[in-house]
Amino acid sequence: MDYFLTEEQREIRDLTRRIAEEKVLPVRAEYDETGEFPWE
Repeated sequence: MDYFLTEEQREIRDLTRRIAEEKVLPVRAEYDETGEFPWE
């Protein structure tokens, strides 16, 4: 439900989702298997 989010909040949510999909999803399995965590 987006009834209580402002337009700016929706944009931040969408940007965060896009970053996660582009940067995190491709490497998540590798980090999970190795137990490594990038501190950058």
